[in-house]
Amino acid sequence: MIRVMIERRCLPGKEARLRELLVQIRAAAMRRVGFISGETLRSADDPSLFLTVGTWTTREAWKAWDTTPSGGR
Repeated sequence: MIRVMIERRCLPGKEARLRELLVQIRAAAMRRVGFISGETLRSADDPSLFLTVGTWTTREAWKAWDTTPSGGR
């Protein structure tokens, strides 16, 4: 099992749109083989800073997801 952490910043005032996109990305990831779980954290000090933590069965499963157009990044 591996955990992947992705830090994202958004423009001020665009936080709600980013949250919507992250929900869509997670929904797509949930349909992928190897996806275990995911969560998104938001900085208490900087509302434009988000951290997504994904848990995958293997590095290969993550890489397969990451290289798709709707993938992790």
